Amino acid sequence: MKMHILNGGRLRMKKRIYVPDAERDETIELPVHATLFRHARGNVLFDTGCHPDVEVDAEARWGGLAKIMT
Repeated sequence: MKMHILNGGRLRMKKRIYVPDAERDETIELPVHATLFRHARGNVLFDTGCHPDVEVDAEARWGGLAKIMT
């Protein structure tokens, strides 16, 4: 079996979600990835990321979460 880490870009979020003492406007960039497992009996793609509609209208997909992520 082989495992491949696929780059899905980066997500910018308010740092306060993870660090309560961070400044209100401070942001953090997080990697977005998917993992492909290749096996003789078949392949598995794990964590395929955001739906493509998020790029066009994040608020329609995520609701209020769209205000804290870009």
